[in-house]
Amino acid sequence: MPNVLQVNYPDPGFWTETSLIQLGYGVWVNLSMVTIGLAFGFSAVALPQLSLPESLIKVTIADESWIASVISLASPVGCVLCGYLLDKFGRRTMIIYSQLPVCFGWLYTGTASSAKQLILGRIITGVGIGMVMCVPRVYMTEVSLPNMRGVIGSFPNIAMSLGLTTQAALGSMFRWTTLCYVGSAYTMTLFLMNFCLPETPYYLLQKTSIEDAQASLKKFRSKKYNIEAEMDELIDFKNENDIHK
Repeated sequence: MPNVLQVNYPDPGFWTETSLIQLGYGVWVNLSMVTIGLAFGFSAVALPQLSLPESLIKVTIADESWIASVISLASPVGCVLCGYLLDKFGRRTMIIYSQLPVCFGWLYTGTASSAKQLILGRIITGVGIGMVMCVPRVYMTEVSLPNMRGVIGSFPNIAMSLGLTTQAALGSMFRWTTLCYVGSAYTMTLFLMNFCLPETPYYLLQKTSIEDAQASLKKFRSKKYNIEAEMDELIDFKNENDIHK
C-alpha cells in the first residue's frame, strides 16, 4: 500500500482559540496580497488620466499597452527569484523584504516624467509583485492545521479583489501620482508590520533546532493545545523528506 500521511494530532474545531489565532495570522499575512490588486488595478485608472490633453506625460497607444501589460511580464521573474530565496532566508524574511521592490516601484512610477520611466517603474513593481505572490501561501500552509487550510486558502483571492476594488475607488477621487504614493505608503507600512511575524515552525526545524520550532509553533496555537503530536509529525516529515541525505 502507498504511504499515506496520517494526522495524529486532534482537529480543534473551527470556533476555537487555536483556529481563530490561525485566522488572524491568515488575514495579517495576506494583507501583502492586497498590493497585487492595487498594482494590477493601477493601469485601469491611470491610463485615462494620462490620455487627457492636460497630462504632463504624453503616451502613445504602444506606451499604454506596455504600461498595462509589463507588470505581468515582470512578475514571473520575482516568482522564480523568491522561490529560491524562500528556502535560503526564510518565509518571514521574504514576507518582509518582498515589499521593498514594490515600494520602490511605486515611488519611481509616481515621480516619472516620461512614458519610459513609467514603464520602468511598472517593471520594478512587477518584479516585487511576483515576490509577494509566493510567500503568503507557503507561510500559511506551514502554520495552519488541515481544518483551516481551505478557509485560509481563499484569503489571497479575497485580498487581491479588495486591492482592485480599492484602487478603482481611489482612482475616482485622486490623480495617478497620488495613487502611487498611497501604494508606496501601504507597502512600507506592511514592511514595518511584518517584522513582528514569527518564522514558520517547519523552516526553523530545518535550519535551527527543535526547540526553536516548538517555540514558534506555540505562537500559532492556543495555550490549551498540545503541540507534541504535531511536532512529532513535523520531525518525521522532515526526516523523510530531507533531500540533503
